[in-house]
Amino acid sequence: MDSGSHSSGEAARNDVPITERVAGDVREQVHAQSSRAADSAQHAADAARQAADRLRGQGQDAWMAGLVEQGADRLADLARTLRNSDARTMLVQVEDFARRQPVLFAGAAAALGFALTRAAGMTATAATRPAGTSQEGIGHEYR
Repeated sequence: MDSGSHSSGEAARNDVPITERVAGDVREQVHAQSSRAADSAQHAADAARQAADRLRGQGQDAWMAGLVEQGADRLADLARTLRNSDARTMLVQVEDFARRQPVLFAGAAAALGFALTRAAGMTATAATRPAGTSQEGIGHEYR
């Protein structure tokens, strides 16, 4: 294939400096990850609200239900922020939070790292499991 057969899209992309191309690719990845994280945060908020409702329905520990509800509200706020903010805005917000609440930030970062490690391990385990098998019964041989 000769150089004259490149599409105009390839030629236009090659005219853009590599730093701009990489920055654009990073922005796309951040947006995709933000959308997934927003969905997960919203799912967790919904589950927390259901748990708070169950606690209230059982008539137990109203104060605990209130705490769970507050956590659900914060998760819903996080989901909205992730959906409505660009990468730069989120970075500024994270930096500001880390300056205001360094201990809480460090704890949240450790928890996130733990969760990501577990998720990666579960994904790797699922990927190596033969098709059509499940984990049901695994580890239950010794009762």
